[in-house]
Amino acid sequence: MNDTQKQAAWLVEMYQHKADGGELEYRDCIGDWKTSHEGPTMGSLPENWRKKRCTININGHEVPEPVRGPLKMRELYYVPNPAYATRYSAIQWTSSDSDKRRLNDGLIHATQEAAIAHAEALISFTRMEVSDGMH
Repeated sequence: MNDTQKQAAWLVEMYQHKADGGELEYRDCIGDWKTSHEGPTMGSLPENWRKKRCTININGHEVPEPVRGPLKMRELYYVPNPAYATRYSAIQWTSSDSDKRRLNDGLIHATQEAAIAHAEALISFTRMEVSDGMH
């Protein structure tokens, strides 16, 4: 498949998603993702377009929906880790029992940002405000 055919196949996939009721997003000039009312055109860079991600609500926090299917071998993924200062752990998919359990539990995310949002939502259930006088 040549580059033009790859571009055309990608465009078909994106417009099929739109036809199925999905939304598309594009990366603006400062790197923020924005909802598109149009769609990509021939020559658009795939890295600047994506299918708009669905979200789940955790305790009032909108969190990107976790990955729902197995990843490619050695693909990097992120899990919420409220105990870490970074709020996430990065792990490579090896199809281990631990990987499969995290997938089944809805803890695998494609980005650090999504895993952090998930961790913050989980913390919101138990977060306590600590005053200066408490030890």
